[in-house]
Amino acid sequence: MCSILSVHGGKHVNSRITEPRVRECTNIPENESGGRWRCVTGFVWLEQYVEKLAWKHDVTPEEVEAMFFARPTYRLVEKGPVPGENMYSAMGQTEEGRYVIVFFVHKQDGRALIISARSMDDAEKKRYGRK
Repeated sequence: MCSILSVHGGKHVNSRITEPRVRECTNIPENESGGRWRCVTGFVWLEQYVEKLAWKHDVTPEEVEAMFFARPTYRLVEKGPVPGENMYSAMGQTEEGRYVIVFFVHKQDGRALIISARSMDDAEKKRYGRK
């Protein structure tokens, strides 16, 4: 266990920053076989992705962060072009019970750069139920 520091926003033009909050989280695998485990320590929100989440997927940053605090299931999607910065998916439920899947880059400093998030489809819900 480690902590997540929630910072909604970032050092980016047109980004928003909210007050940090700290809660417990689960670790994510660094590679497909498990290997070393790393923790998500916070979030990076770029305005272009926040806008897309809202208009295309009807998902809010608050829902995404809440899902991370609810111990989601992680999966390595692909190795990133920067060593140690890989793309992951996280599957879980929001506080309201909505099933969401989030795609993010796990940065070297521990923060998750959120790329996309949407409601899970039926197959993903089934896979999530077998975790």
